[in-house]
Amino acid sequence: MHANNKYFQPKKKTGGVSVYFNPFEDISNNLHIDIYWSANNIERVEHLKNIKPIPYDRVSKDGANYKIDERINKKVVVYLDNQIIPWLIHGSVPYQLSLDHQIKETKLPNTFRAADLLLQQDSRIDEFKIHLRNNFSEKNPEKREIEMVKFHWELPDKAPEASQEEINHYEKVFLKSTSSENLIRKQYKDDEEFNYGYTPNNKKRYDLRDRIIYTIDGENTKDIDDAIEVIKHDETTYIIGIHIADVTEFVQKNSLRDKDSLERGTSHYLASEVIHMLPECLSKKFCSLNENEDRLAVSVYAEIKIDDQGYNLKGIRFCQSVIKSKAKLTYDFVEEILKKQKKAKDDKIQDSLLNAGEAAKIIEENSPYKRLEEIDTEKNNDKQGFSNTLIEMFMVTANRLVGEKIADIIQSTNKFPSGIGVYRVQPSPNEEDLKKYIIKLKSAEMLSSAIEYDKLKEEALMIIEKDYRLKRIEDKNLLNSIIYETIHNEIITDDPEWQLKLNVFNRYGYKPGYIKSKARLSNRFDSSYHHSLGISRYAWFTSPIRRYPDIVNHRILKSIIVKNNVVTNDIDIKKLVEKLNNQKYSQKALNRRLSFFRLSEQERLKNLNELKIKISSFEWRYDKSLLIKGIWKEKHYLQFILKNTLNPTNIIKDGLCCKLSDRILNIGDKVNIKLPNPEYDVSAEKGFIFINDESQIQAL
Repeated sequence: MHANNKYFQPKKKTGGVSVYFNPFEDISNNLHIDIYWSANNIERVEHLKNIKPIPYDRVSKDGANYKIDERINKKVVVYLDNQIIPWLIHGSVPYQLSLDHQIKETKLPNTFRAADLLLQQDSRIDEFKIHLRNNFSEKNPEKREIEMVKFHWELPDKAPEASQEEINHYEKVFLKSTSSENLIRKQYKDDEEFNYGYTPNNKKRYDLRDRIIYTIDGENTKDIDDAIEVIKHDETTYIIGIHIADVTEFVQKNSLRDKDSLERGTSHYLASEVIHMLPECLSKKFCSLNENEDRLAVSVYAEIKIDDQGYNLKGIRFCQSVIKSKAKLTYDFVEEILKKQKKAKDDKIQDSLLNAGEAAKIIEENSPYKRLEEIDTEKNNDKQGFSNTLIEMFMVTANRLVGEKIADIIQSTNKFPSGIGVYRVQPSPNEEDLKKYIIKLKSAEMLSSAIEYDKLKEEALMIIEKDYRLKRIEDKNLLNSIIYETIHNEIITDDPEWQLKLNVFNRYGYKPGYIKSKARLSNRFDSSYHHSLGISRYAWFTSPIRRYPDIVNHRILKSIIVKNNVVTNDIDIKKLVEKLNNQKYSQKALNRRLSFFRLSEQERLKNLNELKIKISSFEWRYDKSLLIKGIWKEKHYLQFILKNTLNPTNIIKDGLCCKLSDRILNIGDKVNIKLPNPEYDVSAEKGFIFINDESQIQAL
C-alpha cells in the first residue's frame, strides 16, 4: 500500500534481516529471507534474492542493489564431528556451513570451537565459510556448555565485586534510612483498616517491622526481593501488602554501580552458576529480604473488594518502608499449608497464608491474567503448585498497580508519552490475522464451522459494556484480546492431541504479523497494552535485585511518593532489551542441551535400538533436513533429524502434517523410531538423534 508513496522509499535504505520458515504461507524451495525497512514510523518487508545475509545483519539498498553493511551476530559455536563436518551449536545461520580443506587437515575432530562467519559467500551454493577460533576444552559437559553460552551470548563472566569502601558506604546508607528521625511509626490492629500511602513531599519511611510479613521462595533462593502480607478485613475484603526490596536506595542513579548494573541489564541463571547483576553484598545482604533482619522496601498496598463481577481493587497505596520478614518459607511448605497438611509455627503466619490463598484464588478466577505467560522462572525453577500461583498473582498485581500509577501521573504532569517508565507490552492480534486464525482452526477441525469473527466481535463488545473494569481500559487492543480468548474457549477438545496441535499454531503465530507477537519492553505508556495478561499498563517492578528495568520503575515510583511527580530515564531501551533477551535465550538454550546430556547418560540412549515417541512438531532446517520433535515416555522431549530428504513444501496443513515418500505423518502420531547404530546416531554433543532413512520411522 506504500508503493505510490514517494516519501516512503528514499534512494538509500537500511534495515535488519529476519529469516524464518512459516507454514501459514505457501513455501518455495528456498527459505524466506526478509528485510524489515523502517521509514516515517512505517514498517515494510522486502524479500531478498541477490545476497545471503544472516539474522540481525544490517543491510542497505542503494537503488536496486543490496549489500551487507554490518555483521552484528558474529559469534557462533560449532561442533566438529568425526568427519570434521561443522555442526552449528549456538548461532543463527540459514545455510550450510563449510570448512576449507586446510582446516579439515589440521583441526582435531570431536571438539567445540568458536567460529567467525566470513563475509565471502559462494553465490552458486547455499554455504557459509567459517573461520575457527578458540577451543572449548572443558571436560565437564555442564561447565563447557556454560562457557559456550557465555561466549555466544556475550554474557559477563562473573558477578561484580564491591570494594570494602563501597560496602562501608552501603552500611551508612542503611543506618541512615532506618534511623528514628527518618521513620514514621504507626500502630494498627490486624483487623483495622489502615491507610499507608504516599503523602506529597514525604521522604520518610513507614516502620512496618511489627507486621506479619514473610517471604515465599525456592529452597535455594538467596536473593530475595519480594515479601507479602495479607489481612482478611471481612468476608468480602482482603488487604494485601507486597513489599519489594528497595535497591535504588543503595544504587544511586548514574553512580558507578548503577552504570555497571545497566551494562549487565539482568542476572543470569545458568544451571548451577548464577551471575548476579549486583555485587553479593547487595544481592544477598543489604537488599535481600532475609528472615528476621531489618530491610528497606518499597511497599504496595491494596484492598481486594469482592463484588458481583468478581473483585475490584480499592484503597491503593504506595510507600517507602522498613520491614522485618517473620519467616523464609518455601513453595513446597506453603503448598502443604494451603492443603492443610502442615501448620506454620506461628498462628498469625498460618492465618495470613490461608488468607493469601483465598485472595490469590479470587484474583486468579476473576482476572484476565489467570493464564500467565510472564511466569518468572529465571530465579526459582523449583516452584510448584498453587503456592507458585499465589506469588505470581500478587506480583503481577503489584506490577499492574505501579504501571497504572506511573501512567496516571504522567498524564497529569507531562504531555510526552515516552521516556518515562519501562513497560512490558504485547500487542493483540489484528482483525485480519484473527480471521485467518479462525479459518486455520476450522480447517484443522479444531473449531466449529459456526464460529464467525463478526459474531465474536459482537459478544466481545457486550462483555466490555457489562464489565465496568474493562470499560476503564482505554486500549484498542482489548477487543481483539477478548475475541482471541473466546476462540480458545471454543477450541474442540475431543481430539486427544488438540493441545499439541494448538501449540503448533501458536508457535508459528509468534512470527511477525501473525496471531501472537512476542512481549517486549517499551517506554511509551500510551501503547503499553499486554495481550497475554490483559493489562493496559504493566510495568516491571517486583525484581529489582536482578533486573534493571525494575530499578528504573522504582526510581519513578519513589519520585511520585516523595514529590508527586515523575523523573525521566535516558536509558537505551533497545540495548537493554537485547541484554534481557540474551539472558532468556541463553538460559533456554543451555537448559535444552543439558537436559539432553543428562537424558543420554541417565537413560543410556546410546544403548537403545528403538524409541517410541509421540510427534509434537515438524520443522524444515537450513541444512535441508527435517527436524521432528517428539515426546518420549510421556515427559521427555527429543529432537530427531531426518537427513537429506524432502523440502519445505512437504510440511502441509499449516504445520500439522508432513509428507514422506509413501505416507503422511501427523502431529500426535505415535511412532517407533528404529536406531540401527545408536552409538553414532544419538549425539548429545550435536543435540539431536539422527534418522538416516524414512523406513526407520514405523507406525505404532
